[in-house]
Amino acid sequence: MAGARTLLQRCWRIPLTAMSFLLFGLGGLVLGAVVFPAIRLLSPREATGRRCRRAIQLSFRLFLAFLSMLRLMRLEFRGEERLLDLRGRLVIANHPSLMDVVVLVSRLPDARCVVKREVWNSPFLGTVVRLAGYVPSVDPHDVVDRTVRLLRAGETVVLFPEGTRTRKDRPVAIRRGAALILVRSDRPAVPIRLRVRPPALGKTDSLARLPPQAVGFTMSVGEEIHPSAFGTHGSERERSRSGCRILERTLGLPSADRLEARTASC
Repeated sequence: MAGARTLLQRCWRIPLTAMSFLLFGLGGLVLGAVVFPAIRLLSPREATGRRCRRAIQLSFRLFLAFLSMLRLMRLEFRGEERLLDLRGRLVIANHPSLMDVVVLVSRLPDARCVVKREVWNSPFLGTVVRLAGYVPSVDPHDVVDRTVRLLRAGETVVLFPEGTRTRKDRPVAIRRGAALILVRSDRPAVPIRLRVRPPALGKTDSLARLPPQAVGFTMSVGEEIHPSAFGTHGSERERSRSGCRILERTLGLPSADRLEARTASC
């Protein structure tokens, strides 16, 4: 009986989830084709990016409210007050699921994100991320340089130091780029730990294997980490390496010392 109920619950959750992501994609198309061009046309040049980022935040909040209404997701936010009035901060987080960017940005009214090359070049989302002033993750050196400039100018930037979603079968260690950005900018990081229970929408998960119950998503905001915690002596490379270990422990990520992981060429 319990098995039949589980199968029934999974059967209605799969099409609802697929429909939700279809609507999400259509929403991105509308933002890029209609909303953002209108914002660019009607806004002063210096306000365009900020208004586009605000539109993204509001659309993400609406999407999460829609998922909650359908009982596909349960959201819990801890320490959210630490995200109020952020300026010149690097927001870093672990990356367990496909929904991480949506959840994070929904709580940040004016944050830029480091986005993958595929998103930057996407015909659906490319216009959105460009007009929002996001940072393309094409060249590691360019990402570091751009992000350092933004942080020094008082902007908030979101970065996933793993570089991709966490794999349960082959975990990766944190890349040194995040720590290097903090060392060069001398700006603090705001660490956020994301937890998805039961696990869903991860790197190797498919819609066909969704759990029968609502996915619980918890976002916990930690205390700021200043790069002075990485040490005040030693070379930039040594300080960034020390910073990696601190960020790994803070985010609950595996250490590069225990993994054969790829590192950024920063």
